[in-house]
Amino acid sequence: MSIIPKAVRKYADWLERGIRHPVTVKQTSKNTWQVTAASDRVRVTVDFRRRPGGQPKWAASTLTVDGKPRELANGRKHLAYIFRNPDGTHEVTPMPPHAPVEEAPVLVQQHYRSLTSQAGPDLVQVGRRDDGTWVFGIDGQDRSLRLSFARKGIDFFLEVELVVDGVNRSFEVGNDLAAAMRVFSGNGSASPEAPASTGAPTPAARVNSVETRRATVIRV
Repeated sequence: MSIIPKAVRKYADWLERGIRHPVTVKQTSKNTWQVTAASDRVRVTVDFRRRPGGQPKWAASTLTVDGKPRELANGRKHLAYIFRNPDGTHEVTPMPPHAPVEEAPVLVQQHYRSLTSQAGPDLVQVGRRDDGTWVFGIDGQDRSLRLSFARKGIDFFLEVELVVDGVNRSFEVGNDLAAAMRVFSGNGSASPEAPASTGAPTPAARVNSVETRRATVIRV
């Protein structure tokens, strides 16, 4: 009878809640276990290994779509998206009605100035949703970028939406504005350093005046 360590079982339960697909766990050797989730088209495996006297640690992951290997997901949220949409096709969110950027909170305006310094003021669209969320947008021939600043109490939370050639690449950049601009401008990839199918989900990032170019709270 195989014994599943608590840490491995906890991870499997966490993954299953996030991707909403059945997850199985099996012991593959005395000190190794494999967590697996699969749909008709997508299959992910996460291997854990326990060193003598230690806790199980991540050892390796695989992700395939239609039987073909692909780059690992950037977190549970990204993996759930792949299960829902294996082809990765995505239509960018339309811009809300225009609003003068001068009406935005000061620190949201700082992000606007940072963005226009890179893309130019003529290319950056400004809008505001009915719930008070400020949105900056840039649309190119084959790519679109949306930066949404949603207010929660005294804070604003940044969410980045990046679509290139009809493919959602938001998860690749997280909520890092600098990384999003690199990919948007075609100056490289923002691939994650760690295997994403094992990491914790990435929430909307809080941003502040010190780290205006990274996912980090705008307090007003």
